[in-house]
Amino acid sequence: MNGQSDELLCVNEVARALRPRPTAAAVYRWIHRGVRCPDGRRAYLNTTRIGGRYWVRWGDVRAFLAKIAPEAGRGQNGAERAASGSGRAVKRRSHEHTMARLVARLGPIPATTG
Repeated sequence: MNGQSDELLCVNEVARALRPRPTAAAVYRWIHRGVRCPDGRRAYLNTTRIGGRYWVRWGDVRAFLAKIAPEAGRGQNGAERAASGSGRAVKRRSHEHTMARLVARLGPIPATTG
């Protein structure tokens, strides 16, 4: 994989390419159920269906990760406000840390239009 934006990858290839490595089931969840963004909206991984299989463009993976990444400079106040005093805050911080590591691993994410 050379990381070109228009290169089509199957779900398993997407899972193998990312670090920390998500499972293929997690990638399918990103396609079908989406992920809650820091602003409360739900983001879905864009796909193309060919021959009964899901294919993902590398550029769509990068755009998806940019949408779900915690906002820069938000700090822990947002995570603490999410559910202070419960396990949800810990889970949220862990999720934000994992997403930040994924985005950092991919390098700078170009601005998308449209």
